[in-house]
Amino acid sequence: MENKSWLTQLNLWLERSYAFVALGVVGAITVVVANWFIWPQYQRMQSAGILQYRDITHVLEQRRAYIADLAVMQQEYEALDHRITRAVDLALPGDYVAGPVYIEVEQLLQGTDYTVQSVNVAVDAVSSTSTTSAVYDIVTLSVNISAADAEVSYNDFKTLLSRIERYPHLLNLETLTYTPGTNAYTFVLKTYQRKTSL
Repeated sequence: MENKSWLTQLNLWLERSYAFVALGVVGAITVVVANWFIWPQYQRMQSAGILQYRDITHVLEQRRAYIADLAVMQQEYEALDHRITRAVDLALPGDYVAGPVYIEVEQLLQGTDYTVQSVNVAVDAVSSTSTTSAVYDIVTLSVNISAADAEVSYNDFKTLLSRIERYPHLLNLETLTYTPGTNAYTFVLKTYQRKTSL
């Protein structure tokens, strides 16, 4: 009888607390299912998300480093471009219209029996720009120099060659013509200048 009374009491309690018992059973099943099925999937998804976040962060750091390298390269290029422009400024005389080369060539010929016969000017089509926005067209000057007299002394010839070698700007000796039987020499010199006026 004691067993019946105990079972009876349990049945009575279950009838009165049916809703609570049902909620408890559903809660227990939910916890078990969550632990066995949902929680491992959640852990996998979370770790995959962390790995993906790490990968994206790594790619982002690589891109930032690449952009920083590009900025450094751009600064170095601008410095190099500035140095090249400065070298061109030093190597080539100023605007050819102002005529510094004409004066300098006349100074080369002083004290010799040579004179300038002709000067040909050609503006090259290539323009270059620098970071300071200065635009240069390179002007080629071809200077034809020959003796004023039929004969020129060998010392005058050597003096002129020596002066050409020491000329402060870029100067090419394009042709040197010697006429046999006389001591006549003809020089064709080519030099370059900046044309800064557009």
